[in-house]
Parts: sequence; structure tokens; C-alpha cells
Amino acid sequence: MQQNKIGDFSNNLKNSKNIAIVCDTTKGLDSLCAAIGLRELITAFLKEEENFSAEVYFLSPLPEGSEEFTQNITIFDKIGEITLYIKFPSENVEKVTYDFDNKKKEFNLGLTGFKKVKGYKEKIEFKEERENFDFVVGIGFEDKKEFETIVPYVKTIKNQFIFNHKNLKGDSLVEGVVDIYFTEKVKPTKLASLALFTGLKS
Repeated sequence: MQQNKIGDFSNNLKNSKNIAIVCDTTKGLDSLCAAIGLRELITAFLKEEENFSAEVYFLSPLPEGSEEFTQNITIFDKIGEITLYIKFPSENVEKVTYDFDNKKKEFNLGLTGFKKVKGYKEKIEFKEERENFDFVVGIGFEDKKEFETIVPYVKTIKNQFIFNHKNLKGDSLVEGVVDIYFTEKVKPTKLASLALFTGLKS
């Protein structure tokens, strides 16, 4: 991608495996549609890479109009969540079931066909890991200070980049992302086309 368009974005992207694209929710549908278009663009650029992830985060209720395309993509409303991993030996497991009792605040895990190993209870391990990213992209934020003020979690991520009116062409974020598609001669996916078109007509 051209340096006068994105500065260090290209270099950070090449060295990243876990990418978060975070919307400025005050920009509503414009930031969400632009983020989805950018996510699909990143996927196109990294198609030769293995084991990379690029996800969109909109940390508020989704804006009106997004229902036209959100059934085709998972939009996350929280970032930096903790994942608990449970590990123990077993000879066999055929099916895993689970449920969460919100009233009791209790999680239940079921293992159908579980064949225990002697002493397995003493070998149960619990490990907590916080969601981690090596590159975070802000969509619509004025600058790094505003980004980190609105989304404090991103302070923990060294590599950051912000797309806004300063480095995108057009009157909106969506128009700026569409311009990148044209400039880079990338054919948008069906999802990108739907999101970008929705943003343009809003």
C-alpha cells in the first residue's frame, strides 16, 4: 500500500498475526462499514499468510442499518476479555456440552463418552489468558490520545494505527476505504461490497 496513504500501516500489517479493528462508535454506521471494508481488505493482503486473525470491534450497540450485513460477520462488543483454559487428561471424549446459569453465576461443562485416566483430578490445570493483539487499527478516532482515552485497553498494544479524515480521501470514512480499494486495485468481497454500499447510501 502507498506510504502517502497509510504511513507505517503496511509494515505493521506484514508483521502482524492478530489484528483488532476498533470503531469510533460516535461515527456510527460510517465507522462500522469502513471497518468491515478494511477488514476484508486486510484479509486480501494477507491471503498468503497463515494463522492470522483480523476482527472488528464496535464497543456499543450496533447502529441502525447494520442488520443488512452483520449476519455475515461477527462484530465484537468487548475487547481484551479473559479466556480461561481448562486442561486434564482423558482417554476419550465424544461430545462436549455446556451451559451457563446466569442466576447462579455457574458454568457447567459436560463431557459425553468421557473415559477418565487414573489420577486425572490431580492433573486438572486452569490457565487464564487475556485477549492479546500485536496490531490495533482505530477507525474514525481523531488521534492516538483520543483512541486510548475512549478505549483504554489499546494502551497495552504497542503497534497502533488510526484511519481518519487526515489520511483518508473523501467526505466519509467509507469513501476513504473505497478509495483504497481503487488505488490498490483490489476487488472487494461480497461482504465488503455490501458493507461499503450500505455506508455510502446512509
